[in-house]
Amino acid sequence: MTSKMKPGEQNAISLPFPSSNILYIIFNLIFLKKYRSGVYHITGHVHYAALALPKESTILTIHDLVFLNTYRGLRKLVMKWLFLDLPIKRVKWITTVSEKTKQEIIHYCNCDPKKIIVIANPVDALLQITNTECENLRPVLLFLGTKQNKNLENTIPALFQLNIQLRIVGELTSEQQCLLEKYELDYVALTNLDDDDLRREYYNCNIVLFPSFYEGFGLPIIEAFSAGKPVVTSSIAPMKDIAKDAAMYVNPHSISSIRSAVQILISNSDLRNEIILKGVEVVKKYNADLILDEYRSLWEKVMKRNIPAS
Repeated sequence: MTSKMKPGEQNAISLPFPSSNILYIIFNLIFLKKYRSGVYHITGHVHYAALALPKESTILTIHDLVFLNTYRGLRKLVMKWLFLDLPIKRVKWITTVSEKTKQEIIHYCNCDPKKIIVIANPVDALLQITNTECENLRPVLLFLGTKQNKNLENTIPALFQLNIQLRIVGELTSEQQCLLEKYELDYVALTNLDDDDLRREYYNCNIVLFPSFYEGFGLPIIEAFSAGKPVVTSSIAPMKDIAKDAAMYVNPHSISSIRSAVQILISNSDLRNEIILKGVEVVKKYNADLILDEYRSLWEKVMKRNIPAS
């Protein structure tokens, strides 16, 4: 997704082709060549769109660099060149969602730090504090995401023989399904959720599990805080930078560490209430209006520098 902005005007531009092969990418770049005036903000993962847009008035937002850990060999090199190296050279303005991702961009691309502005992701304004007590005989644990970096494979054995229900948001692989059966977990796999469905899952759970190996930001943490839910997450950046002292931290590589944190939270209502209250305070800085003000300030700055002198 790319946005085009002029003073008092903002329009979304959707690319006509998916980014699934090099031919479609070329077609998308040809499509974008007609856009030459105004300020452009690339907000999706189509970073290569910067190659067809005016350098001085294009902003590129990079959410994460997870693809560098996903691909190998020649494909990784091509992806890095097309989705990172070239776009970064072709824009004057870059935003990213965490200090961790900023440092990764600098590390992998030798990018000028002054070029990168950190603006966090906002929390869903419709999420509201709900009852958080584990009054159920079988507490409900919400797990978000099934990609390799989300760490479901270590979480499943960590919950073996615990009296819980696990609700997993995402498409399960056959290997993950086998693990769930092997460890005899009571689970529900949830796919194709809309925003209302996801809010309902936050409301109805007792604990949010997010022991990820890698994140650019970690939005489920502040979403859980906003819903008044205790969080188990990884003791690494950016999760620690976001959650501060308002979460239970684990070693994501340690099954016993994940298991212990879940057991403690289930059994200790005082600790749950303590970190919930801390989370409510943390989430205030991720208010959508505050984040939008930061973006507006940047957009206005870019517009002023690109308005022709009369």
